[in-house]
Amino acid sequence: MGDVTKKTRDGRLKRIQKALKTVLPQFEALEWFQDNKGIPHIRAKYKHWRPKGAWQQESTFSDGTLRLIGLLWYLDEAGGPLLLEEPEMSLHPAAVRQLPRILANVAARNTRQVIMTSHSADLVADTGIDPSELLVLRTTGSETTVTVGSDLQELREAAEADMPLATHVEALTRPEEYAQLALFGAKT
Repeated sequence: MGDVTKKTRDGRLKRIQKALKTVLPQFEALEWFQDNKGIPHIRAKYKHWRPKGAWQQESTFSDGTLRLIGLLWYLDEAGGPLLLEEPEMSLHPAAVRQLPRILANVAARNTRQVIMTSHSADLVADTGIDPSELLVLRTTGSETTVTVGSDLQELREAAEADMPLATHVEALTRPEEYAQLALFGAKT
């Protein structure tokens, strides 16, 4: 955040602040600053019992809040590809289900390519996701196969019926013996 101009930083933080107000209870403001040692920080102001609210630095933010701020910051950048590994981690499922729409908005606004990996059914629950936007990885024996979602009949049929792809993707990708995990710790 410190590597961009003040105008760029303030503009991005304003957009992120607007988004955070929709998902964080009592959230009011977000700002970047440097402490008296020159170390950069972000802080958020929350409403509570004090008339002016209270500021909290990033060290007290939840993992989900930090992840969402970072995700929104980098999605707001123009430029080369953005690689994301499990961006849904520590986020509420309702927020995760909004990520595909956020990505569609970003794609409409600039030409940034976003590539991500995920195990989250919530991430592919949006009916606006086209099977051609998915690469489905399946482990078979000693190898992993990659299939474009539009090459899988069940995903094409679900999309044509305006159904979420999540259930189908989960069924295609779960290990065959997944239910055996529940036996861990059982008396034998």
